[in-house]
Amino acid sequence: MSNIGWRFPKLDDGQEQGFNDGGIGIFKGSDLHDHLAREICQNSLDAKQQDNNNPVVVEFQLRTLDKTKFSAIKQLEDIIAKCQVEANQEDDDKLTSFLKEAKKKLDTGTIDTLVVRDFNTTGLLGAKKENQSVWKALVKSSGVTRKSKGSAGSHGIGKSAPFACSAFRTVFYNTLAKDEVRAFQGVARLITHSADGERTQGTGYFYNKQDKQPLFDDEQEALYDIFKRQDNEYGTDVIVLGYKKTDDWEEVIERAIINNFFMALHEGMLVVKIGDLELNKNTLKDRIAHYAKNLDLKIDKDIKMRQTQEFYTTIIEISQENIKSLNGMQLYIKKDNSFSKKIIEMRATGMRVRIRGLNLLTPFAAVFIARDEKTNDLLKKMEPPCHDNWDPDEIEGDEKTRKSAKELKSTIINWVNAIIKEECRGEQTQELDPYGMSEFLPFDDDETGMNEPTPSKEKDNLSEQSCVSQVTRRSLRITSESVDGKKTEGKKDTNEAEVSNTAGGGQGNSKPGEGDEDEESKGDIVIPDAGTKKLNVPDLRFNRVFPMVAHMGIYKTLLEIKDDDKQVYLAFKARHDDGNSEFLKIVKYVYCGATKNANSYSIGPLDLKGRVRHEIIVHMELNEKMTIELVVR
Repeated sequence: MSNIGWRFPKLDDGQEQGFNDGGIGIFKGSDLHDHLAREICQNSLDAKQQDNNNPVVVEFQLRTLDKTKFSAIKQLEDIIAKCQVEANQEDDDKLTSFLKEAKKKLDTGTIDTLVVRDFNTTGLLGAKKENQSVWKALVKSSGVTRKSKGSAGSHGIGKSAPFACSAFRTVFYNTLAKDEVRAFQGVARLITHSADGERTQGTGYFYNKQDKQPLFDDEQEALYDIFKRQDNEYGTDVIVLGYKKTDDWEEVIERAIINNFFMALHEGMLVVKIGDLELNKNTLKDRIAHYAKNLDLKIDKDIKMRQTQEFYTTIIEISQENIKSLNGMQLYIKKDNSFSKKIIEMRATGMRVRIRGLNLLTPFAAVFIARDEKTNDLLKKMEPPCHDNWDPDEIEGDEKTRKSAKELKSTIINWVNAIIKEECRGEQTQELDPYGMSEFLPFDDDETGMNEPTPSKEKDNLSEQSCVSQVTRRSLRITSESVDGKKTEGKKDTNEAEVSNTAGGGQGNSKPGEGDEDEESKGDIVIPDAGTKKLNVPDLRFNRVFPMVAHMGIYKTLLEIKDDDKQVYLAFKARHDDGNSEFLKIVKYVYCGATKNANSYSIGPLDLKGRVRHEIIVHMELNEKMTIELVVR
């Protein structure tokens, strides 16, 4: 009897594993094939042979396997049946649906299988090592990565993408690595079930059950035999058994490759073959043009392709001397009336990380890429599992590195925005400068994540051009406060309170409450005219504060009061994570088309009409993204 087959280790009083797999769940949904293409090509680029100047080649091929010819598939059918027995005792609609679909595919006798092969890579090194290696990190580990500096992945979660594309949650790995080891092994991520009277773990392996090792070198097994590589044909195969094929699978994968790796393709780092089609630096332009015909910009896939066309046009039409550079970073910029004012950001691998927008009047497209190793390594640490953002808070347990990451991200955004401002702002006319904001509103730092639509703009009675994307990473707590600084809950009737006033028309430099021992009284705002007076607190019907250009301290305030009031004063508090707060010094503000200097901790008096939405642009002295409370007196 052969020792080669499926084995699900005994549970041995360990934790039972259900159907909901967090890693697989990340990559499910409408972008399933997009995630698969990104993860596969990213891994292949990471594993490029450093002593080989040829591009990495990745092939996507669909094969149909006859179930009766492969014991690996026939045995899997028995395991699926055991999982069905387990499911009958559970109340899990997702599990029931999954097993029903798996059985349906197995009953057909022919199994669609996506085979993804790469070449000119190192392959999966270390299959025979006892300790951790690239092979073990991919095949027999969870949440573990063994990648080199500058590589794209760092969470060890991307390997779940192929499982999400399998109707059986089953993937086989095959490699001929640069350490001259051939290895083959299957992994099935199912559920805890019973086998031979024993409870099992949810993840099982197709390998040599006797020594619990992959199939090596010249071992004979039907499925392994058809994928064995020729000598010196280094690389890896990812074999997705029971591929969730769609009629347009080739187009979907091609679009994903173009959208995510156009830079890698353009620079000759990557060649991708999908069925009979080849994507490379010579065919890329025609393939983009093919998909860019008759675009419907109400459809997400066409929006993405339109943006890719803009970015690709930018990199091929900008001369070398016009590429902007700073510390190993490069920026390509092109102005065109048809462009959508977007910036794509990527690292040296040539894979897009995210797209963000800048709210300028001059249409443009910009491509940012970080080239140097140190910058790439730090940016990689900021990326979430899907590699679609740069967020310093992804770095845990290392405050020094997190601080460096925040500084790097700020440097990138400031540099990119400043260059684009310089390139585009010179064409703006005074007539097109709404409310005179150009004095301190050169651009809108819209940090919208990649694949997200541009946020909706405020309509109401505001002008179209003055509306800014409402983007913030933290919810904004905005409250009305009584004059003594104590918060009130919800709306309140008109109140009277004693207010200590300071001369200077609200333009003084003294911070309210400074030197006051009573923490609750530190909310007093500077009010014009000396002495003490009664002040009515307006009844707020609506209020909101959100960032326009957070790293410059520029915020938009929208508010509506119940009744007319000619003596309204506004102040702003920054709320910190530790629960403490501080009033923010206001440099200047824009209201009713006029820019006014403030240099104070409050602005006013403002003459506000009741039941009308008012817009005020405020420039804070503190330049960072904050949770802000609006204080109205």
